[in-house]
Amino acid sequence: MAFLLPGPITTRAGSSLEYDKGRRIFEDELIQDSSIDDIDHDVLDRYKSLLGTESSDERVLKSRRFMRDGKLTVAGALLFAQDPSVMMPQARVRVLRYDGVKMETGKRLNITKERTFCGPLPKPSKMCTCLSQACCESFNF
Repeated sequence: MAFLLPGPITTRAGSSLEYDKGRRIFEDELIQDSSIDDIDHDVLDRYKSLLGTESSDERVLKSRRFMRDGKLTVAGALLFAQDPSVMMPQARVRVLRYDGVKMETGKRLNITKERTFCGPLPKPSKMCTCLSQACCESFNF
């Protein structure tokens, strides 16, 4: 079965098709304005200690495909950049607490707590865990 497209495929549409077919992986895309200078070395040092290696930062990043051609990949930026949201504005974690069991909108908006976290993924995920535990502890039955 074949489909005819109504016109030329744009770069964005072509990328979407490649992602959908699994020919391209978003996390492997290079971030053009990135470099080893963007790395949060505390997070990377912790990662290296978990791996049990004393290799250079650049070698560890390259061997795990978090860096190519001196640039971070999307995955590398999300995991190790000091502030990934500088490179990708959508790269943040948002935690919401609702009053009730479902999200409401408009006049019935029921958000009771909202917090946004930025930074390399290991840091916000730790903060989110602490916040969600605190929210659960403050929940009254």
